[in-house]
Amino acid sequence: MANDIFRGLETIDSEVATVKRVRKKNTLVARWLWQDLCNVGSAREPWQLDGLTVEAVTLLNEVDDAGAPVSVGHRHKKGAAMLEARLLVYSTSVHTDSGNHVRSLLSWRAWATSRNLRCLPANGLRSRGRFDEIVYAWADRPQSRLVPWRA
Repeated sequence: MANDIFRGLETIDSEVATVKRVRKKNTLVARWLWQDLCNVGSAREPWQLDGLTVEAVTLLNEVDDAGAPVSVGHRHKKGAAMLEARLLVYSTSVHTDSGNHVRSLLSWRAWATSRNLRCLPANGLRSRGRFDEIVYAWADRPQSRLVPWRA
C-alpha cells in the first residue's frame, strides 16, 4: 500500500507540491499556491534561521550552491529534517534502484526555475498570511502550531 501511495504522489507531481507544512505532516500544496510557497520558503526569516545547527547551515549552503538536487541519505539526516521543517529547502523522497528511499533536497530557487516561477522572498509575510487564512479556515481546532512559523 505504501508503494501505491508513493507512486500516486509521483504521478501528480506536476499539480501539487509536497512539503512538511501543516502540523509538521506532509501537506499537498496546489499549483495555484506555488508562488506563495516559494516566497515563504525563500524568505529566510528568523523563524527559519534562528537556532539552526552547524550541520543544518552547512547543508543549506551546500544545497543553495548546488543548483541541483542534493541526496542526503543517512548523511546529515538531522540537518535535513531541520531544513525541511523550516521550509528552507524543497524536499522529496527518491526511490533508488536498490529499493530504498533517499531524501533529496533542492533550493527554492532551483525548484522555482523547474516550475517556471520566480521566488519573491520580500513577499514572504504576505504569502504566510494567505496560508494562514486557508489553513485556519478548515482547522477543526484553531491552534497556533498548525504552520511552522507559529511553532
